[in-house]
Amino acid sequence: MSAGTRTAIEYADRLALVLDEEFQSLSDDDIDGFEKLQPLKAELLATLGAYIQTITQQNDGSHPPAEKEPEWQFFMGRMQACRDGHQRNEILIRSRLEAIRNTLRILQNSSETDGALQLYDRLGRVSEGYARKRYTDA
Repeated sequence: MSAGTRTAIEYADRLALVLDEEFQSLSDDDIDGFEKLQPLKAELLATLGAYIQTITQQNDGSHPPAEKEPEWQFFMGRMQACRDGHQRNEILIRSRLEAIRNTLRILQNSSETDGALQLYDRLGRVSEGYARKRYTDA
């Protein structure tokens, strides 16, 4: 295994660890921890991108090393694991954002329908304001 490939595999392993930490931060709702990981993740991705570009240029500039080379296979396996981790984190982020959007929608709609939710007064009777409103709605 060449020194460049060994180094690239180490970077891929570090990226996998960062993605796992990112997932843990997202799971724990630790936004500050998540944001602190972003510069490191970007740096690792840039380094790995430069490595792939260098390898591609060394192989006639048209494609990466042959699929039969075991060190390239090993590296690509690590990168696929990183891709899977990134997709897992993306799914979690999207689900959290959807939950936040739904909560905001509910809160915004509740202020508009607040009068309709107050059906009973303190004595357990239908409140007069609500009864009049329903009568005028009909």
